[in-house]
Parts: sequence; C-alpha cells; structure tokens
Amino acid sequence: MDIFDNTEPTLKRYPSHLDEHKLDSTLARVTKIKNKYLVDLITRTNETLKDVRVFGPAILEGKAHGRSIGLKKNQMVLVNFIGGSIRYPVVANVFPFFAADSDIKNLNIFWDKFKSIINFETDIIDFHESGYFVRQTQNKIQFYDSNLGKIGEIDFTQKKVSWEADLDIKGNLSVEGDISFKGDMEVDGEISATKLIHSYEDVTAGEIALKEHRHPTTAPGDPTGSSIPG
Repeated sequence: MDIFDNTEPTLKRYPSHLDEHKLDSTLARVTKIKNKYLVDLITRTNETLKDVRVFGPAILEGKAHGRSIGLKKNQMVLVNFIGGSIRYPVVANVFPFFAADSDIKNLNIFWDKFKSIINFETDIIDFHESGYFVRQTQNKIQFYDSNLGKIGEIDFTQKKVSWEADLDIKGNLSVEGDISFKGDMEVDGEISATKLIHSYEDVTAGEIALKEHRHPTTAPGDPTGSSIPG
C-alpha cells in the first residue's frame, strides 16, 4: 500500500468457504456413464465432477414421462452449477460431438451423409446408433433405415400413412372403406361375404372351375337333373 495514496485502503478477500466460490457454466467431457441418470465429468480446467445429474424424463412411481437422451463416454456437455456452487453440478445440455479435437471428423462424416435430409429450421430428428432414425418435418413424420431409405411416412396434410416394409399384425383388423389390393392373397380360414363376389376370370372351388366346367346332361323335363344314359 502506498503511504502517499489518500484513497481508503481495501483488502482483497478470498472465499473462506467452498460455497462462497461461485462458478459459471463450463464445458466438460463425460468420463463415465453411470446408472440412475448420473455421469462423471472432467471440466476444461481439469476439475473432476462425480455423480452429476443428467436431464431426462419425469419419473414418478416407477413410470417415466418424457425422453431419455443417449449419452456416450467422451461426449462434450455443458455443466451448470446450481446457485454457483460446485456441490450441485448438473448437465444442462449435450453437444453432438466428442470433446477431443481429433474426433471432430465424426461430425464431418455425419454431416456429409445426412446434409441432404436434415433441415435445421424445420426438422426434429431422433437418431439411433444402429442406423435408423425418425424425422419430424413439415406436416410429416418419416422413418428411415440405416441406408437413408425411407420405409414409412405419416402425412398429416393428406391424412395418409404409407409403408415400404413387410407388416405382421397379430390381432383383429377392422377397415371401414374400400380396399385396393394388388397381388396374391392366401387365407388360412373361412371367407364370408354379405354381397356378391366378382371375378373377371374365374373362381375355383374344390378344384372345380365355376366358369368353365362340364355340366351333366339331363333328360328333358327331368327335375332331378339325372344324367341321360349313354
């Protein structure tokens, strides 16, 4: 302190307690994935954080409501500290790339593959590491396989659902409306109809064609339809 300085002397005060040191949000790397929505982290200043809570669905009485995110080791996250205290860290956000600079190439590979599909302004997309993903876009929900092939779509504007896949249904199926069918049909069970069944070619019953088959000849006026002896 300068003895010729007339300003009021002040002393620099350091935190005397851990909770008095207020922390700002920071970036961190996931070092371990734990159960119960907890992870271990290391911050960009090399501070280790244990059992940090990760956001997820609301859980009540063993039931969940909401979305459970996928998190990987070495992924970059944003950490907030409740009240600025290091005692209460929480993961506030998850970034789509890993913390290591060398892993940034993964983001480039991903973008080169999906840039023709993703629209950041309109789309909400759920990805899975096995390759498939679900895209919510303008008035549509679309389902893609790992080869970027669209296998299903729900169009809310047209009120139409379309699938390019084999469907197995176990249960009763009720349809109110007309059905257009192209291809062969195999039925293991009875078929009943309340109206006529039309066929432009023929119908076979008991290996007998109903359109083209020989009727037995009958005697004139014979109501029994007995054959005339040859």
